Amino acid sequence: MYNDYDGVQHDYTRKQGLVWQQIFLPDMAPAEWLDREVLWNAVEEAEKTKDSRLAREFVVALPVELNRDEWIALLTDFIQANFVTEGMCADVCIHDTDGHNPHAHIMLTVRPLTRDGKWQHKTVNADMKL
Repeated sequence: MYNDYDGVQHDYTRKQGLVWQQIFLPDMAPAEWLDREVLWNAVEEAEKTKDSRLAREFVVALPVELNRDEWIALLTDFIQANFVTEGMCADVCIHDTDGHNPHAHIMLTVRPLTRDGKWQHKTVNADMKL
């Protein structure tokens, strides 16, 4: 992934254990944000200070008793219901390097989108259902 802000190319091709990845967008988000490089460069561009917080990350443990499709369905329902409906974009990856520690990394935009697709002000969002 190329970072427009600092001109650094980030290489994640050697990461082990990637099972699945997906970008979740609210309806008002531009379709080109389905490309994670485009999404995160747009997030960075919206910020005005060099030390801005760009994302929130959650690491979620997944039950080993479930299969891959069940993990995906569980995560999809959770992310759609709790974040995307609130106007947030989510970048999700499931990892399982050894078969004993399946988990998901969920990166959320700090700024939700308005109904017309513009970035809102940053909020702590006390109403977020976690």
